[in-house]
Amino acid sequence: MNKEEKLKKVKDLYEQVNDYFIKEYLDLKSMENLDMKIEVLDALLAGKKPYEIKHYDDVLDKYPKKEEFVQGNIQDLLDRL
Repeated sequence: MNKEEKLKKVKDLYEQVNDYFIKEYLDLKSMENLDMKIEVLDALLAGKKPYEIKHYDDVLDKYPKKEEFVQGNIQDLLDRL
């Protein structure tokens, strides 16, 4: 299967999955990790829970990186609370 066929399969599987994080953070335009995305989506459709799927977190392309949550120093963050 070439990359275009894999991407089409990802999109088809994506439409069948009802998972908040997948719907919110999986990048359907990205050609990265297509095999992993297919594996994760297949596992979700088979009834597995996210914590049971090895590469679940790896396919959440658009999920913010840890460093993006805190900007500035910790005191600035506490002051904003």
